Amino acid sequence: MVLLLPVYGRSTVIDTTKADNRERYISFIPIIGTLSTQVSKFIPKGYVPLDTAIGDVNQDGINDLLLVVRGKGEDTVFYPTDEEYKEHRSLSILLGQQDGSYIQARRNDNLVMCINCSGVVRSDPFTGLKIKNGFFSVEHGVAEGPQHWETVTTFKYDREKKEWYLFKIGSVSQFPNDDTAPNADAMKTYTETKTKKDFGLIPFEKYDLDKK
Repeated sequence: MVLLLPVYGRSTVIDTTKADNRERYISFIPIIGTLSTQVSKFIPKGYVPLDTAIGDVNQDGINDLLLVVRGKGEDTVFYPTDEEYKEHRSLSILLGQQDGSYIQARRNDNLVMCINCSGVVRSDPFTGLKIKNGFFSVEHGVAEGPQHWETVTTFKYDREKKEWYLFKIGSVSQFPNDDTAPNADAMKTYTETKTKKDFGLIPFEKYDLDKK
């Protein structure tokens, strides 16, 4: 049986199929239409599209496309015995052309987290993409059981260098509050923001989520 639940404004599928008392991970399922051949040609063999976002990422007045793909092997990953599966997804920057075609400008294979990279919970940590005014962000987060956290990794286009650089990493996490005072909040909230002064100048292709 498959249940569809709204999470982070997208559809998330909970596949209750079990194998040897194992359950499938809760997968991120985007709301996207059929991709044109101009886009699908950038999907490597053995991969399928996971998410897209449309917007002007190089500020030339033409809409571009961010494309996230996942390995087909995710369909066979079960919780908790397949924790060793750590294949990150790939994110490509596809620049729109005047004739409606795209060129692949950059690709990063170490930015979008894998389906089971959220730790001890079954939720897919990837929650979506956003584009605005030459900036774009990759969003991750989990709100299940004891884990409540969100991280937004933002890149900015440099017109002079014609390159996208890491701009900001913002994170929010919540933990149960051990304060027993009657008016104490049930959860403690921690926020952190890192900028270029913390991590230096990092091009999009060189950013590695595991080494942040």
